[in-house]
Amino acid sequence: MATKTKAYNKSLLLAAVAKSKLLSPEAADIEELGGVIYARRMSVGEREEYFEAMKKVEGTGNAEAFVRAAVDENGEALFDDSDEDLEIVKSLPPSITQAVLAKFNEINHLVRLSPKQDEEDIKKNS
Repeated sequence: MATKTKAYNKSLLLAAVAKSKLLSPEAADIEELGGVIYARRMSVGEREEYFEAMKKVEGTGNAEAFVRAAVDENGEALFDDSDEDLEIVKSLPPSITQAVLAKFNEINHLVRLSPKQDEEDIKKNS
């Protein structure tokens, strides 16, 4: 006998997402520092805003992306897009920024994952 798949209406979908970890930040290991920096998960709307903002960036793409990606465990931004914070980020070693950007790209599906990785990500964050 086949298992019945749960069908979501709008209310059930919103409640399930709110209860899940699907929009929670995820830790990126920074081996060189012996700690973690969290990467932000984006909603569909935030993702659209991110794409639009990154189209306008000239010459500081990695720094701008890191500013948008790096958050604390509660999802609060570590940096803002001020010139001062961008200069601070540009002074960081690439090993730190790339670790966070790799996690950010992975969890926001900005890079193609294998179907197995997609399934594991969904199970881990449900």
